[in-house]
This record gives sequence, C-alpha cells and structure tokens, in this order.
Amino acid sequence: MVALSQKIVEEEILKVINDTKKLLKIDGEIDGNSCPGNISGISSLILVDVISELSSKLKVEIPYDCYIFHDKKTKKQLSIIDAAKKLIKEGKDYGK
Repeated sequence: MVALSQKIVEEEILKVINDTKKLLKIDGEIDGNSCPGNISGISSLILVDVISELSSKLKVEIPYDCYIFHDKKTKKQLSIIDAAKKLIKEGKDYGK
C-alpha cells in the first residue's frame, strides 16, 4: 500500500477526476474543495469507476459499500478533501 497521506490521496483523486473530465470532454477547473458528485456530466456510475481506479493506483482496498464521494448520514456530496479523508479512514492494505 502506498503511504496514504492526505496530500497524496488528494492529488491522486484530482488527477483521476481531471483525466476523467478530459476523456468525457468536460470543461472547468476543480480543486480540493470541488465535489466530484456535483460535476455536470460525471455520474455516480463513473465515480464508482474512479474509486476502483484509485484503489488500484494507491494499492488500497476500498470496501464495496464505501462510496467515498458521499456522506450517508448528511446525504451530501463530499469535496475531494473530505473524500480523501474518508478513503484514508476506510481503505485497507491489499491482502490484509
């Protein structure tokens, strides 16, 4: 597993979301305060693929029922900063 610092996870989320935006030809800048679930043209199904890609790149197992871009309690979309915190909290090293 890659050492999961807040900065590393945020940067990886930003990179994967930006790559996805380019692929889908979606304009607009994003930063750590952006909520990927609120980006027009990026559906929750696409974000599930983003989560899978993050899992692979960061070498971390994200539980199946953990959708890092949404908070079930508050029913709100999470920013990239908050999604990174959730990934660090919920993610587990492969094979453990």
